[in-house]
Amino acid sequence: MVDNRSIRPTELPAQPGLVRLMCDGIPGGIFRCLPDPVWTILEVSRGFLNLFGYTAEEMREKFHNHYLDMIHPHDRRAVTRAFQKHMETGTDHCLEYRVKHRDGHTLWILEQSHLMQRDGEPDTLCCTLTDITEGKKLQEQLRLSLERHQILMDQTDDIIIEWNMETDSFFCSPKWETKFGYMPQREHITRHILHGDSHIHPEDRQRVAEALRSIRRGALHSDLEFRICTADGRYLWCRARMTVQTSQANHPVHAIGLLVDIDSEKRQAEKLLEIAQRDPLTNLLNKVASQKRIEEYLNTAADGDCSALLIVDLDNFKHINDSMGHLVGDAILVDAAQRLKTHFRSTDTVGRLGGDEFIIHIQNIQDVSIVQKKAEQLILELGDIETVNNGMENSPSIALSCSIGAAIYPKHGKSFKELYRHADLALYQSKKNGKNQYNVYDGSYQQERILRPYTQPASIPEEKVDADGPGNLLDYLSEHCFHILYHSRDVETAVQSILEMVGKKFNVSRSYIFEDSEDGSYCRNTFEWCNEGISPQIDNLRCISYEKDLNNRYRDNFNEEGIFYCRDIRLLEEEPYAILAPQGIKALLQSAIYDNGVFRGFVGFDDCSINRFWTQDQVDALAFISEILSVFLLKHRAQQRTVQAEESIRSILENQSTWIYLIDPKSYELLYVNRCLGQIFPSAQIGMHCYEAFFRRDHPCTECLFRKLTEKNQSLLQEVYHAALDLWLMTDTSMVTWHNRPAVLMCCFDITPYKKAGTNDLLDKNLRP
Repeated sequence: MVDNRSIRPTELPAQPGLVRLMCDGIPGGIFRCLPDPVWTILEVSRGFLNLFGYTAEEMREKFHNHYLDMIHPHDRRAVTRAFQKHMETGTDHCLEYRVKHRDGHTLWILEQSHLMQRDGEPDTLCCTLTDITEGKKLQEQLRLSLERHQILMDQTDDIIIEWNMETDSFFCSPKWETKFGYMPQREHITRHILHGDSHIHPEDRQRVAEALRSIRRGALHSDLEFRICTADGRYLWCRARMTVQTSQANHPVHAIGLLVDIDSEKRQAEKLLEIAQRDPLTNLLNKVASQKRIEEYLNTAADGDCSALLIVDLDNFKHINDSMGHLVGDAILVDAAQRLKTHFRSTDTVGRLGGDEFIIHIQNIQDVSIVQKKAEQLILELGDIETVNNGMENSPSIALSCSIGAAIYPKHGKSFKELYRHADLALYQSKKNGKNQYNVYDGSYQQERILRPYTQPASIPEEKVDADGPGNLLDYLSEHCFHILYHSRDVETAVQSILEMVGKKFNVSRSYIFEDSEDGSYCRNTFEWCNEGISPQIDNLRCISYEKDLNNRYRDNFNEEGIFYCRDIRLLEEEPYAILAPQGIKALLQSAIYDNGVFRGFVGFDDCSINRFWTQDQVDALAFISEILSVFLLKHRAQQRTVQAEESIRSILENQSTWIYLIDPKSYELLYVNRCLGQIFPSAQIGMHCYEAFFRRDHPCTECLFRKLTEKNQSLLQEVYHAALDLWLMTDTSMVTWHNRPAVLMCCFDITPYKKAGTNDLLDKNLRP
């Protein structure tokens, strides 16, 4: 051993055979130093000098043989603390830090050191350095990509839920308390639900309990909507989507999934559906909703059930309208509707077919005498309606009466169409026999008339209306719009169809939608329908700046209800007029799109022929149609952004040269395998066990890395030897969230060339599995 006072760092002395070859062949190099505060260098290998780019003389002059001075200044303190901690607990340590190359660029170094202690000689450190710069870059790229994914997930209000079927216990993420204001019961969850002491809405508890029983019986998935009570007593609609985990014996043990707040969406849909199902004048169910409700009852009727379908027609109602006016006629219809409702239960169906016709379905009747009694009551009740014109003296008075036709289920038919046809025949018989009476179908007048078909309304009406004419179109338009959007698989095609429908209905020149950019600085024309002879403008309006093109005041044109109505665009400010005038527009009506109170664009209707006047009823109808479009379009755009974000993350992972895969920490099933790893293990498939796919075992590895993760230490960097491939891997193991569920991320870097080039003394044999 050389005297410490005269030692000078040199290249390792020439050594014959394998040892010299291994020392000089290590890319990162080897050095020996004293374990003093500055790590005084004693010896270095050629690989060490190549790693830093210095000669031995340059290193001595610049750093005074102090290895600590060669470490990046920002890392020195942390490296010193870590080194001291390692020295207190053992003779070996492994550190990561940065160093500066002679040409100025930064390197990431993995240092593995062993304290050599020999009797009669001072202690020295033998250190192996590995350049892990590229691996660090890939690791950072992966971290950023996963962080972006986590940020997206953190921005949602989704709650992770888990049901342990073996213990009947329930677990959830902390967002439950944020959402509902308390933490739920955790033990004996099924018993709490069945006994009625859970926070689930009483009307929904049976369905939730049945869903849990279905999972126990072997269902692999569950998708259920129900209401949960908040701390302040409100109920929120939520959707629980759960997937079952099974044991090795294929028994269900856990159900894991997401609880999503759909309250706003659900209530909005219910509101829109309620409006779409109601007749706007009488507030009874409309034609379509009545048929649907009756069909639902008939399709689920049990053996022995009996019900009745009635059609009620007001006699001579056209004469009342013609002689007294439509206002009086409408008042009579409203009065008749209210009187009809008072005679039936909430479980029965009372609806308006249109005009002066009503439809009634009475459930669970004992015999036909009940139908006869109800019909007599209705004839008397409707005959009492006052029909004097405005209450003025000497005004004509017309006696109101009604005719009724009835058919009995299942005697006269088991389907809605059969019952309707036979009730209509009975109604015809009442009219033929002098009106103001009822008839129950008996089959004797089957061929006496051509039947009126009961048809659904067209998807897109062909007729046009005068925008200046009277009438409320809200029910007519909302019914069609909601039907098209609710049943369409392609939202964008449905939106285009609705713009065409509304455009034709109001005979406008152009109907369109403008959507704002994410930062709200500009808007663009995304949908457009043009009437015949009108030039499309969508290609010219792809990017309209609110500040530069519209003087940053365009949104001020919309009133508190979100409506912007301009009968003459010449009255507008210079900037918007300069954009609108070249399009040939004379008048416009626009309705704002709001997302949680934030302006996100507008739906518009242009007239290029006249300075159009819109009635309040028509403005209300178009505003409501715009609201329907907004709800579906905003949801569609949000789904598109989520899909694009996920595709971007997958693209980043797929193009990494590192082996990357994700594992379910409870089942050991593969959740994701990137392209690079898939090329090494082509048989590895999603759903396979990791130990089966990569190690050809039938049970988990005894030294499984992610078992070493804890709540405090959720990441681990460790070397692993893969015997089957004869490869040394630097494995970065960490806990992440993948598709709203906990997962283990494994990132593996091949360091075999570095390990095989090292000496046996420097290999950490304890890392071998």
